[in-house]
Amino acid sequence: MTASQIAAASAVDGRIRQWTTDAEKGGPGQIIEATYSVTDNVLRTYDDEGRLLGTDKLQPGDDAAHAARRILKEKHDRHGSFHDPIHYRGHIV
Repeated sequence: MTASQIAAASAVDGRIRQWTTDAEKGGPGQIIEATYSVTDNVLRTYDDEGRLLGTDKLQPGDDAAHAARRILKEKHDRHGSFHDPIHYRGHIV
């Protein structure tokens, strides 16, 4: 095997979806998507526009999809996205 074949064999790519809810407001929630890649036990998680959300070092036997969902949830809960509902002060007449 060549070096590029070994690197390709050790790389793992995947897509994840996370359903979020707004428990306080009783809203329907939303589905957020991301992709991830694992190379040399380093997990990299990207948002749906290809921006890096975070990295994590995986141990043998770790579930890469679960770790990627955790990163996605942490980043999404901390920073609202463009598609989040707008909460207005006051009443609409």
